[in-house]
Amino acid sequence: MECPIQVTTVRGSLHVQSWGNPRHPCIILIHGFPDHSAVWSDIAQNLCDSFYVLAYDVRGAGRSSPGQSLADYTLPALSDDLFCITNQLIPNRDWHLVGHDWGSIQGWAHTTDPRLKPHIRSFTSISGPSLDHLGYWLRLQASPRKLLRQLLKSWYIGMFHLPLLPERIWPGIARHLLPIYLQYREGLECLNPSQLLNNGLHGMNLYRANIMNRLIQPQPKKTTCPVQLIVPLQDDFVDPHLVEISKDWVADRTLIKLSGGHWIIRQQHQYLAQEISTFINRISASPAWPALN
Repeated sequence: MECPIQVTTVRGSLHVQSWGNPRHPCIILIHGFPDHSAVWSDIAQNLCDSFYVLAYDVRGAGRSSPGQSLADYTLPALSDDLFCITNQLIPNRDWHLVGHDWGSIQGWAHTTDPRLKPHIRSFTSISGPSLDHLGYWLRLQASPRKLLRQLLKSWYIGMFHLPLLPERIWPGIARHLLPIYLQYREGLECLNPSQLLNNGLHGMNLYRANIMNRLIQPQPKKTTCPVQLIVPLQDDFVDPHLVEISKDWVADRTLIKLSGGHWIIRQQHQYLAQEISTFINRISASPAWPALN
């Protein structure tokens, strides 16, 4: 049964959905742009017999309060939000993290945050590289061909940094172009076009608050928990080759490449739930990772 929860923070409230028995091992799901927590509903329902599942609306998305300034959308501020959620709902417990798109970008930052890192038992990343990893890759390893491929997929990021224009054209994208794209390219119905409008207008701040700063001044942060990378091979926004940039920053890495588009979390929700569950059970059975508290 799905249960809504409101968590209070100094930056305003955060809306959290929960499924399953709170006594079971916990999984936290973080959505991407321009989604909100409902994008995880099918996966959560496939996981909740064995896990306590939490999915929350990121700052400014869904029913969570928007930020008051650009600083409220920086990765450290988003880690503050997640810390408030875990501190209030699962205090002193360990948990598993799953992120998609910007949820995955945040996830990489969470796995190195000193308050969150000790409690993250595993991280499943779907279609979202670390901005720090990406920054080092651009400086040291990017070939012109691969760089051009990703730039073509990321054209909209430059647009989001422009003044005024993104806010003026986003309503048309959210109400018309994105539903058409989802239907004809991904084979999906748009969950809530009016909600996408709100999510996108606030979510642009994720790009503005983080992209340039992290790419220009990346931090050499390594993720120590086991990481599973799920790579949709037909992703129109994140080139599959970007998964390779994590290899020097992760000690325990599992890689799964699948046929599917960017919103594979909706296209193949049963299969992905099984992969997430299998990965977590493997880690839990390892002598190196004792039972969850």
